[in-house]
Amino acid sequence: MKTASRQSPGRQAAAFSLLAAGASSIAVELVLVRELLSVFGGNELVIGAALGVWLLAGGAGAILSARRAARTRRPEAALFWGHIAGALLPAAALLAARALPFTWVRGGAPGFGNFLWGAAPLLFFPAALFGALPPLACRLDPRPGAAGRAYAWCAAGDAAGGLAFGLILIHAVSHFGACVAMGLLHAGAALFLARGRLSRAHRLPVVLAAAILLTSIAADRPSFGWRFAGEKLLWGKDTAYGRLAVTERGGRAVIWTDGAPLASTDEPGAEALVHPALCQVPARPRVLLLGCGAFPVLDEIGKHRPLAVDDVEPDRALLDLGSSFSGKRPAGAVREHAGDGRAFIRRRAGGPYDSVILDLPPPESLRENRFFTLEFFREARRVLSQKGVLAFRLPG
Repeated sequence: MKTASRQSPGRQAAAFSLLAAGASSIAVELVLVRELLSVFGGNELVIGAALGVWLLAGGAGAILSARRAARTRRPEAALFWGHIAGALLPAAALLAARALPFTWVRGGAPGFGNFLWGAAPLLFFPAALFGALPPLACRLDPRPGAAGRAYAWCAAGDAAGGLAFGLILIHAVSHFGACVAMGLLHAGAALFLARGRLSRAHRLPVVLAAAILLTSIAADRPSFGWRFAGEKLLWGKDTAYGRLAVTERGGRAVIWTDGAPLASTDEPGAEALVHPALCQVPARPRVLLLGCGAFPVLDEIGKHRPLAVDDVEPDRALLDLGSSFSGKRPAGAVREHAGDGRAFIRRRAGGPYDSVILDLPPPESLRENRFFTLEFFREARRVLSQKGVLAFRLPG
């Protein structure tokens, strides 16, 4: 009974450590990939490259840790310091990702080389650390089949971390806040080890790590604006669909999505998008606008005194942002719909329309490319009136 009593705290510490490692691994991975997607201007190639680096680093960390864990006499101490590092490293990696634009030539577009020497290292170290924790935790469970149980606990942590990030954290806190939350989870795992397996002196590093994390929250807002050097950050938010920001310089306000400009207060392209289309249709037109309708686009549509405007955009935050920055919206005519534009058309939730206007960025990503296909043009034709006009713009 005494042996079982001594082993029970070790097994509990191992289970808690594995849950924390699994949950934070998936959450921090998602945060850093989303952050790099914003830093690199929405380039979706970053997603594949980042996931590849993460998997490679996690495997390397697990292999090296397994070899060391087999020889170490105090696996609980190594696991403790691993959790302390896990508490601080994600937030540090996030700040490093936000600082990457300072190392580039100003005005230049970052390429794959920038990712290899800049982004890959800041992904490698957190991933290697999270991969190294499970072999150490296995040493705390001397029973046969410890590796299988460790895999199950890690998988449970992965599932919990993914659900927590997708359902709670992404809606409740910023990317930095999510890193702080995962860091506090590691601090809790380290405290669990300190209470049951280590001396009281080990509690001091836990308190210091938690204090550093909570103090570092003050760096969230300033670092958010590092991507927009020379611009004054008016507003910024991480949403489920990406990063939104509004900056101002010289009286000119710009909306950014994932680090790429979406619209501005003095954008001349709005007139070229709206007026050629609406001058070809009857007066008081019915318009379907796919996009946020931010800044001048809805203002220009309002000059035609539309009978109705359906504005469809997946991100509710972007719709609200467009509403707050558009000064001459058609009074009472705009109906906002938070949802996918193609799904809206397939449902035929409105129409027929005299014009369908795409207020979207160029088709340089999978998200936008869906609206520049033959299939979409056929879908749009079904909701247009007999002489309706589909309008969009492409860089020339």
